Amino acid sequence: MALSGTAHAFELGLYGGGSWVANDPFVFRRGLQVGVEFAPNRLVSVGTLSALYPSLNQNDWSHLTTQLVSELHISPDISRIISRHELNLRVTPLRWEGERVETRVGALGGVGMVRTNDDLEALQAEGDPIAMATAVQWHATGVYGLTGELRGEWVGVRLNATRVTFIETVNSGTLEFKGNRFMSVEGTLWLF
Repeated sequence: MALSGTAHAFELGLYGGGSWVANDPFVFRRGLQVGVEFAPNRLVSVGTLSALYPSLNQNDWSHLTTQLVSELHISPDISRIISRHELNLRVTPLRWEGERVETRVGALGGVGMVRTNDDLEALQAEGDPIAMATAVQWHATGVYGLTGELRGEWVGVRLNATRVTFIETVNSGTLEFKGNRFMSVEGTLWLF
């Protein structure tokens, strides 16, 4: 992108930043993500995303989870997202172009995969072969959300609010619909 009016026919960019799950009352998930994005024009782009969320065991637990497990001996279903990989389409029809910066706002949607790991300690199912059989899984996902970016000619900052949906098997027999809301802050670098 050149704000002076000499825009390229297409753009290729890299991005990276932090993301976290905003709607899980039982466990905190925070991690890093990176991606590559190709924009054939200024309105639409196609990108990939890979993110890792390290497991901190009980340090991931919310205060509610600690109370439920330790004091009340109730087993919440904690399934940590360990990694996330996506292919998405970003459409930014709302734009404001200033002298040195441009603001873009729009939506994104896509498909992907997440890897989950059940917390057998919170489930109080350590050593249970039935629970262990589905403790680590890969799931196909649907992704949709909102995006906004403030950028100069080569660098920018982007905010995303996305929902990642999938169906998970817990204890080898219970299907659960998951709809995690991810928030992310990314730095972008546009190569050309």
